Amino acid sequence: DREGLSEILKMFKTTRMPIILTVNDKSTPKIKSILAQCKVIQFYKVDARTLTGLFKEIIKKEGLSIPESTLFQIAGACGGDVRYGIN
Repeated sequence: DREGLSEILKMFKTTRMPIILTVNDKSTPKIKSILAQCKVIQFYKVDARTLTGLFKEIIKKEGLSIPESTLFQIAGACGGDVRYGIN
């Protein structure tokens, strides 16, 4: 992203609202340059059983019917990333 970082830095200086950013790799040089201005919250991978339970709750609320074996396959395929699994 060519201008994204400079725009984020401008927002840091001008906004009074919190800014929430998510990154997959905070060790990249561009991200390292803004870390000092951020509160970093570390998220960890979620195991497949926990993800399957989360998916079951979501499909129940959505009124869907998906076999648990399919949910478990999705949970395994997303590598512990909740965002990826939900999308």
